[in-house]
Amino acid sequence: MAKVVKSSLVNLGMCLTMSLPISFPIGQFAPSRSQPSQAASPPETPGPKLTPQQERGLRILNAAVAESSGLQPNMHAFVLWRASYVHAKLDPKHAGKVSRDAFMATLTIEDPPESDRCGVPGSAGDIKGWIQLRLLYDMLHRDQLKEVEQLLPQATPTVRNEITPELVRYYESKKDLQHAETILLTLADSDRYPFAVAANLFAAFGAESSADRINIFNQALNNFERHANQPMSGGDEIGTFIERTWKDVPPGLALEAIQKVLDATKDNNDSQFNFSISSANGSVVLNSSYAFRLFQLLPILQELDDAEAEALLRDQTKVAEQLKAYPQFPVPRIFAEGQLEPQVSPAFGLTNFAVAFVVLAGVSAVSVLVHAGLRPEAGAEMIARPRG
Repeated sequence: MAKVVKSSLVNLGMCLTMSLPISFPIGQFAPSRSQPSQAASPPETPGPKLTPQQERGLRILNAAVAESSGLQPNMHAFVLWRASYVHAKLDPKHAGKVSRDAFMATLTIEDPPESDRCGVPGSAGDIKGWIQLRLLYDMLHRDQLKEVEQLLPQATPTVRNEITPELVRYYESKKDLQHAETILLTLADSDRYPFAVAANLFAAFGAESSADRINIFNQALNNFERHANQPMSGGDEIGTFIERTWKDVPPGLALEAIQKVLDATKDNNDSQFNFSISSANGSVVLNSSYAFRLFQLLPILQELDDAEAEALLRDQTKVAEQLKAYPQFPVPRIFAEGQLEPQVSPAFGLTNFAVAFVVLAGVSAVSVLVHAGLRPEAGAEMIARPRG
């Protein structure tokens, strides 16, 4: 009987987080392409005056949060994360504490066995990373930058790869370039190195900081060599990085980078794939990653070492024809069309009804969604959709 009462209290508390008018709608702090808000917190203002009904609801919520410690770790972390939205409006400092407690609770979530393909880190079923990512984004947009930096090393690698570039962007926007470079260094070995973010930081340093620029250039090149087989991702890749930075490093270093990129793709057995680039000027179709790299980088190589460029083109007649037809083809703009950086957008998609459903149904509901191969948010939307 006590167990039933305890579960009901948690469920009621979580339903209240969905109905209290002081709560934030889910996704309000979803990341965008805009820069995070100012680091300096505005002066504290008194929280909103609550009605007697709201005060009662808040007491129930606080009791439910306390009781949630008896739930499984993933549900405990979820309850704390959702409760932080209510407290963000009432008491931002306390909301920060609740968010931190929620993050720490995620650390007790057991990693799935290797045989569980649905729960692979970074996949749709990675509940630990799913909650961590949203918590850290919330904290980032509440200006809890220092706490994010403190917690980030404990996050899953996938979450670190997503949040770290946001920190680099933030400090770059505040002209704290040295700190931005220090944070970027933590991704030097990552298989998701943010080449576009690195290129932006490279440009921000200016010509007077040539040593920092060379450090960033070498860091990006070294990362590419370690992860040369990673698939290209829009404009967030080494070729576009070189196109944006080569004029501001010594010619010998730019030549070395181009040669390493060409060498890495020369022996790729991907001739069965076509690389297509289109623009208002026409279309270019290339039959391998090596041909694409030649088309992308030879205009630079022709300026640095025309003899070497001509020698390479003699063996690639189709690329030579394409370059002759489109000598000014805008590869960087077209290849990076849309977003320069892959946007991590936790489109939470959890309606109030869906969240209440997941909480009331317990962990099993989440498991059903995960093992069905659905994102938690996509599954929740499906659940919330009325029948008929």
